Order: sequence, then C-alpha cells, then structure tokens
Amino acid sequence: MLHALETADSLAYPELAEVGVAVEHLGRSSVRYHFAAFKAGANEAAAAGRYTHVYVERATNRPVPIPDEHRRLMEGLKAP
Repeated sequence: MLHALETADSLAYPELAEVGVAVEHLGRSSVRYHFAAFKAGANEAAAAGRYTHVYVERATNRPVPIPDEHRRLMEGLKAP
C-alpha cells in the first residue's frame, strides 16, 4: 500500500539516482518506510514517499508478527 508520493523534479533513465530509505514506523505486523530519491549529488529530493508493508500468512491472508530477524534489521533503519 503506497501512502503518498510527492515529486519535485524529474528523474529519467539513464540518469544516476541515489535513494535513501528509513523505517518510519515499526508495528507488530507492519512496517512503514519513508524513502527519497535524489539526482546523483543533489541535496534536494526529486521524489519522496511512504510505503507500508504488512506481513501476512499466505494460507490465511491474515496479518502475522514480523519475524525477529527482520525486526532486528528494520530497527537499524529507524529514522532518528
């Protein structure tokens, strides 16, 4: 589920881009990422947005807790 996408400048192939990603919220079964894409070397983001990932059990399609190993990795990406 994409929460939002804002664009301030264009990016086009084959331009180089730099992308930053941070964990904005870490819940029991979901994580919300905040990301920004920059033209190579730029200080201002060309685009920024948020994305929510919900962990689900395939068989039931119901939310499940985030696996501990994944949670540990995401903790290191939390925004200050």
